[in-house]
Amino acid sequence: MPEGAGPVGCDILFVSHLTAAEQWALPGMDTYFGSLPQQLRGFGHRVRIALIDHTATPFADFPTRPDAAVDLPRTLLPRRLDRAEEAAIANRLAAVAADLRAGSGHADLRRLAARQAAQGPARQSLRIATAIARLAARHRPRALVLTYEGHAWERMAMRLSRQAVPGLRCLAVHHAILAPMQQAMATRYGALVDPDVILAAGRAAFDWLSQAPGLRGLPIDLLGSPRARPAAPAPTGPKDGMGVLFLPEGMLSESTRLALAAYALAAARPDLTCTIRLHPLTSRAALAAAEPRLRLSPPNVDWSPPDRPLDEDARRATWAVYRGSSAVLSAMAAGAVPVYLGDEPAELRIDPLRGAGAIVQIVPRTEDLAEALQAQEIRTERLRDGWAYAQSYYTPMDPEALLRHMIKVATPSPPVQDTP
Repeated sequence: MPEGAGPVGCDILFVSHLTAAEQWALPGMDTYFGSLPQQLRGFGHRVRIALIDHTATPFADFPTRPDAAVDLPRTLLPRRLDRAEEAAIANRLAAVAADLRAGSGHADLRRLAARQAAQGPARQSLRIATAIARLAARHRPRALVLTYEGHAWERMAMRLSRQAVPGLRCLAVHHAILAPMQQAMATRYGALVDPDVILAAGRAAFDWLSQAPGLRGLPIDLLGSPRARPAAPAPTGPKDGMGVLFLPEGMLSESTRLALAAYALAAARPDLTCTIRLHPLTSRAALAAAEPRLRLSPPNVDWSPPDRPLDEDARRATWAVYRGSSAVLSAMAAGAVPVYLGDEPAELRIDPLRGAGAIVQIVPRTEDLAEALQAQEIRTERLRDGWAYAQSYYTPMDPEALLRHMIKVATPSPPVQDTP
């Protein structure tokens, strides 16, 4: 896999993600860190970006990057390592599985962990971590800045990279919407595998992380996000009460559940227009194949086409029905009432807006939607609270927040050029 153009050695190594081959040819902003790497380079720091390859496209089929796109050195991490490294990973996981099976206490949990140690996700976590540590050993960064959601590869990457580069600072950037039961990232496991600081994407995440008992003593700071929205006007009152936007997640089961809820509401309330906006990972054809009732569309159900902007759907919506989708924030910023559909106990909800309090309208069952969605009951104050919450969920990027946690980042020395 390509090492990428540029000199050996860097001050800051970012770990980001390539989710589509087309991204390889795009200059400018990184999907997860925005213009932050370029800003830091503008401050005089040597920066490199490592990309975890989530595509299934052979690299030979990647689009060619124009010269203008090579603005920062980038490395695409390999999907597989060499034979010796793959064998070492397999042996290491086999030994872990054997230790788990041989231990005493919590027999069922040990058996489960032993099975998982032999499966692909465990191997992939070590593979990613090994590739990142190998890159860190080559370029000797002073700081490793990685996305952070609680995955095993994150912890292993920090451990292996610290072993390769003593004194390395590990800065974990929580970039996505917070899941209610997201406990792995909110637990400390030891100095080698914990970040030196967690940087939050916005006010809601900062508050949640700062109050997490498992993170007591770990610095939390507010970095911001490229997802930060331009300031939008606050809602002046309820909309016409005619539009309901359904925002499912990328999972087929969740998409089918909300699509069927839209069909049921459309039948019960012909005065409403129900718009179904699918996640990019799903399609109407996939849903119709799994659930035949979705093959024909009622006249007041609108399947949002993939090329229609989210903001356009959000502007039309009086209510936004969701379960785990972060797209609800855009709807709230456009003055829609967030409606969580589900009857789970509070501690088991997948609601990413659990911290928003009374802003969210909770409707337990699909059959309750027709009665629950009443425009005359919407209060402007509630809409304004939702708008304010959405506006602050992602804040503009502040590079100083990252720099103040990079202890001993000195004036950059001249780069060492690659040898032929």
